[in-house]
Amino acid sequence: MALGSMGELREALQALLGGTSDAAKTLIDNLSMVKYKVDKVADAATSTTSTYTLDYSTPGRFRVDAVRYVPHVALTSSNTDNATLELVYNNGNGGSDTVIATINTATTAGGGSGNWTADIGVALAITAANSVVPSGSQLQLNVAKSGAAVIVPAGSLIMKGTYV
Repeated sequence: MALGSMGELREALQALLGGTSDAAKTLIDNLSMVKYKVDKVADAATSTTSTYTLDYSTPGRFRVDAVRYVPHVALTSSNTDNATLELVYNNGNGGSDTVIATINTATTAGGGSGNWTADIGVALAITAANSVVPSGSQLQLNVAKSGAAVIVPAGSLIMKGTYV
């Protein structure tokens, strides 16, 4: 039997394992979950807007459940000089970007993430309507600046989700 998607694999495993025990559910969830990590270089200048193309195209429909950015050094938040990070996808053929998740480095009182601590992840807010990424989409991390902005420290982007 050929399986055409991770969803079909999950269904086949449920049928094979009975699908009702906690152990079977855990196995099925772990097999269908993907964690993606990419290290990026630090921004060159505070005013530079950057796009980091992740070396990843989704091989199937993928639902993004959580996204975290783990900076390797601290960042001080500011309401006037800040950066917005967006995890986006596009079809790779010059189409427009669709925002999956976003975070802004303004202060928490200003609606942003607040200060970042080295090696402690900050959660990006997921846009629920855009959380399912179509098969074959290219992922990118866009960093846009405002004011005199801020240098976004090098770090890791960690994405967790499930093929559906």
